[in-house]
Amino acid sequence: MLTIKRSSLWGAALVVLSLSVALGQAQRGGSCPDIINRALVSLGDSCAGVGRNEACYGYDLVSAQFTVDVPEGFFSKPSDRASIFDIAKIQTAQLSVDERQWGIGLLNLQANVPNSLPGQAVTFILVGNVELENAVRPENAYTPADPIALSVLVNVGARSAPDTRSNVIASLSAGQAVEADGLSADGVWARVTVGERVGWVQLTALSAADLSALPKLDGTQRMPMQAFYLRTGIGAPECVEATNDVLLVQGPKNFKVDLTINGARMQLGSTVLYRIIDDGDTMEIIVIDGEVRVMGGGKDGQDLVITTGQRSRVCLDEPDNRGVDGESNDREVSCPFSEPEDVPSVVLGQDWCLLERVSPDVLNYPIDLECETVVEIQPTPRPTRQQPTPAPTLTATPSFVQNRCDPGGAWFGRCDHPNPAIRDWYYKAGWYFAQADAGVIPYDDIPPEFKPSTPEPNVEPEPFVIGYDCGIAMKVVWSGLPPGAVLDVGESSVNYYPSGQGQISGATSPSGTSGDMCSNGTYHASYTVSGSLSLSGFINGTCSPSC
Repeated sequence: MLTIKRSSLWGAALVVLSLSVALGQAQRGGSCPDIINRALVSLGDSCAGVGRNEACYGYDLVSAQFTVDVPEGFFSKPSDRASIFDIAKIQTAQLSVDERQWGIGLLNLQANVPNSLPGQAVTFILVGNVELENAVRPENAYTPADPIALSVLVNVGARSAPDTRSNVIASLSAGQAVEADGLSADGVWARVTVGERVGWVQLTALSAADLSALPKLDGTQRMPMQAFYLRTGIGAPECVEATNDVLLVQGPKNFKVDLTINGARMQLGSTVLYRIIDDGDTMEIIVIDGEVRVMGGGKDGQDLVITTGQRSRVCLDEPDNRGVDGESNDREVSCPFSEPEDVPSVVLGQDWCLLERVSPDVLNYPIDLECETVVEIQPTPRPTRQQPTPAPTLTATPSFVQNRCDPGGAWFGRCDHPNPAIRDWYYKAGWYFAQADAGVIPYDDIPPEFKPSTPEPNVEPEPFVIGYDCGIAMKVVWSGLPPGAVLDVGESSVNYYPSGQGQISGATSPSGTSGDMCSNGTYHASYTVSGSLSLSGFINGTCSPSC
């Protein structure tokens, strides 16, 4: 488990980052989980608060091609932002343990969300080997209209679509103020904003006003990246801990988003996964929640609806030059979509549960796959001492997995700690080397070949914390470094003077500080802990140094 903990230790100026990482059985000595943890933390830290119609560099490596000239170093490191209007295509790198990279990028699109809902947008998250090429040429790009204030003449219902066959989503009262930003294709209805919802009202129920400047909305208008060509990796990831290469799309609550993906028009009100499979010949859609309506995507040209927990697939034609990058690499839907089928829970668990760890700070709402084993990023309180609680009773046959701690090693035997909070801390921190299908194993139930002659005493370690302290000048501060662990802090990627201060190499003391730094107000550096504790992350700080 990866946990981010923020607190106000050492006064209001100190921000502490506490990470405890459970690596489990992993390839290449646990380096793959380390990369995944670092990438997901970086996404949340770097891209929280990204603006509408902006792209964010989440974690290495993200490549982008722009429609305008950009300076060297532009959009080249985590937390960098770029305008959606300037992007021709964007690509994230596949997982590579050797290169220590797993590309993650984020796009926040307005799409067909009205200007009157400024805080809402459509979120795209590119995970692994994913490429999006803009399919909206500048001369065809739609510009949303500024809303026009109106009042309701009579009590009326706002409908979900511009016809009397659609349901009422909100009731409006005579005299109520609304804002309109578009008309139906036949000019009979106006699209209005009602609180956080968008509905349609007949013009006869609204006050007289000149609405000729409003565009007619027929579902085909597209802003940049609202229509795109998707390309993803088609092989299995390099290690089992990673999710498959995928594009995650999440619309705002209570709003249906219009998109065109590889030539197929879709309307979604949900969280959806898109990927390319079968050597690039097939596109797959998996609906995590809500639904996707594919316009004319079913048999005989009927709309196809894919609902929560279902998937559908569709064939793609031969590559051609259709996007804006000038390359013949764009494939469009060329057959009806398959009938929606339920996704087996084992497939969701094996392939996609890692997405539950995406920080809610970069989403419209958290992702919930109802996975049996949830690995999450969330604030966690420091363990507190409680009354002894009996260890859980095994209900299944244990299956033991060798972890980082050798039999008889330091802190081994923590499974039977009487304090459940501390027992849970040890488990999260990866000190256990034995795990069972039934949960944490009581010490007495560990087989002799895995168990030392006597358990270690019940001693609660101090959790490792690292952060910064402003004071007279900024310093890197850490504590709780366990025996056998080594701390390294890299040079800041943000300019500060004098050069080199703040770096730490090979620190082994339980607690300490770096030298003073004048950081011009900001500081950003990566750190790693190796040896008896393996984790990594970033230190981000802002101070007003007086040096």
